[in-house]
Amino acid sequence: MREMNVMEIEAVNGGTDAGDIAMGAAGAWASTVTGAAIGSVVPGVGTVIGAAAGFGLGVLIVVGYTLAT
Repeated sequence: MREMNVMEIEAVNGGTDAGDIAMGAAGAWASTVTGAAIGSVVPGVGTVIGAAAGFGLGVLIVVGYTLAT
C-alpha cells in the first residue's frame, strides 16, 4: 500500500477552483437575498443596506472557506 499524493486526493475529492467559485457566487447571492429580506422587515435598516450587508457577509464566508481549504 502507498500514500496518495495531493493530485490524487484532489481527483478523488472532486473539488475544483471552478466549483469553489460557483459555490461562492451562489452563497453570496443567497446572503444578498436574505439580507434584503431582513432589511425590508426590520425598521430603519432598508432593503438596499440589508442586501449590501448580506453580500458582504457572503463574500467573507467564501474567502474564509477558500483560505481554509
